[in-house]
Amino acid sequence: MTDTPVTMIDFGSSSIKYGTMVKEQDPPDPHVFPTTFGEYKECERPVYEILYGQQALDDSRYLKLHWPIQDGVVTHWDDWEKLLWHLWNKKNSLLPPSEEAPLLVSEPPHQPKAKRDKLVCELFETFEVPMLGLASTPQLSLFGSGKQNGVVMDIGHTMSHSSAVVQGKSCEYQSSTACGV
Repeated sequence: MTDTPVTMIDFGSSSIKYGTMVKEQDPPDPHVFPTTFGEYKECERPVYEILYGQQALDDSRYLKLHWPIQDGVVTHWDDWEKLLWHLWNKKNSLLPPSEEAPLLVSEPPHQPKAKRDKLVCELFETFEVPMLGLASTPQLSLFGSGKQNGVVMDIGHTMSHSSAVVQGKSCEYQSSTACGV
């Protein structure tokens, strides 16, 4: 690994987990941000305001909340884009894309190809990410524990899935997903 920072993002239904790692020996700098934003239901304010993440959840009784990710897959692209711009521009905790900084994005094993293609297009075209890697959450879970083979049970906010990983590759035919709240 070089001194070039690598940013990792895991888009979940209830939270976005992200962090940047610069050197192999440095621990990653993890962050968790609720995957929501809210707009005031009846805006009598002179300035239109959008609240993001925990602020939106704290004032949720006054807001119309937007949840752009359902069952681990982006379903409302305009809302997802607003949320990601906020993380890059306002939070200052997520490194913005640069000419040398790669981005690694996790994706659920059941991600439809059309959604994957849209995600890649949005990241390259809208956010001008210069380098992008996609990896399934089971693969990343095993790699994080230093293993290449195993069975991963991933339990999220609105879905759970189990997957077999052999020699670092997810076995789609050995995968099971359960969605619903």
